[in-house]
Amino acid sequence: MKRKYVLLCGKLVVAAVLLLLVYHHLSVDDVALDFRRLRFLPLVGFVVLLFANTFLSALKWKWLLEADGIRLSLATLFASYLIGTFFNLFLPSTVGGDTYRIASVGRDRMVKSTAAVLADRLSGLIALATICTVSSAITYQSMGRRIFIVLPLLLLLAQLAVALALLWPASSRRLMARLGFGRIPHLMSFVERLFISFQTYRKHPSLIVRIVGISFLFQFLVIIAVFCLSRALALDVRFIGFLVFVPIITILESIPISIYGLGLRDAGYVLFFRQMGLPSAEAHALAMSVLYVVMTAGYCALGGILLAHRMFKRGATEKSDGPDKAREPSL
Repeated sequence: MKRKYVLLCGKLVVAAVLLLLVYHHLSVDDVALDFRRLRFLPLVGFVVLLFANTFLSALKWKWLLEADGIRLSLATLFASYLIGTFFNLFLPSTVGGDTYRIASVGRDRMVKSTAAVLADRLSGLIALATICTVSSAITYQSMGRRIFIVLPLLLLLAQLAVALALLWPASSRRLMARLGFGRIPHLMSFVERLFISFQTYRKHPSLIVRIVGISFLFQFLVIIAVFCLSRALALDVRFIGFLVFVPIITILESIPISIYGLGLRDAGYVLFFRQMGLPSAEAHALAMSVLYVVMTAGYCALGGILLAHRMFKRGATEKSDGPDKAREPSL
């Protein structure tokens, strides 16, 4: 427990240092000007897109679990996904809530749940890197920086390699054996069961097509949602720029060295707005970051309400059943 508090404090220090480095030349008046121009209709669109993406994610999760023999209602998975986003507010990086999603399926199904969440994230990263690579290639003449093509392309190739290694695991087993992981039987047993789940997905080509299709739709909606925030602040930035930089910023904020991507997200927006030639890039970046955190935190708070409801319901069930009655893990 003490180690967890030390890690949390370390993440907070990193976030504070990053924010100080990014905004040490900040003009507060420019930030205030951005918020005085705030438009509310695009914010409504942002929230609608968040709900749509939670639904798409829950649907993708449901399909993956069903392919592996686990059947749960879409409503249950939607609620679990929303609760996971609530945990993202406090856990390192923006994917910390995946641990709740994995556990919510049940302890006796942990490996299959892990495989489904891993497949979900992996397909999302592949879609993200693809969008970024293609958009960067299209805008290369105006961007003028090869790094915006090279980095997402390398990420895309790495993610495809991971996906292939999971779907066709023979070479992965040999590599792990050579690296000495065979000496850790519990780890190898867990990995072998992961391979079984991914081989199950491979036997359903239509499932893979649907998962990839939803992943691309999800990432496009994320980009449109962030674009809505820029319209709410009346920022003059072309949509094509968001296709290039939102994937980069999304990848940056998922690095687990900060809390909820603080500092990393801000650095990404500063780079974005400077590349787009906007004056007062730091002020616009802070306005975008604050608006994003406030809006998503408000949305994620719904997950906190659902979590409280589940805990209350579980407590009431345990009280009525008695301490000795065996029960399935509560979702």
